[in-house]
Amino acid sequence: MADDKTEGTRAEVIGPDSTKYVLSTGLTISGGPKGLKSLKSLHLGYTMIIDHDVKMIGTLCGENLVSLDLSGCTRLTPTGIQFLEKLCPKLECLYIYE
Repeated sequence: MADDKTEGTRAEVIGPDSTKYVLSTGLTISGGPKGLKSLKSLHLGYTMIIDHDVKMIGTLCGENLVSLDLSGCTRLTPTGIQFLEKLCPKLECLYIYE
């Protein structure tokens, strides 16, 4: 298992009005002029994301995120779920089954 402290998310500007966020796994999340704040549902099931990625997703999308699928994300720990609890006040559906 990789160490959270050595992996992270980076942001790159990809146009005048958008930004691309690359998670530690190489998975990319892009946002337009409104950014990712308006995102309400996100499916990241069966990816290799780690706690740091979940924290970044909560920071970027958590304001309005209602549904998040993290099924089969075996590298997550309870710490990652705690980030969601703090950063995603509107989260109603969290899928975390294997």
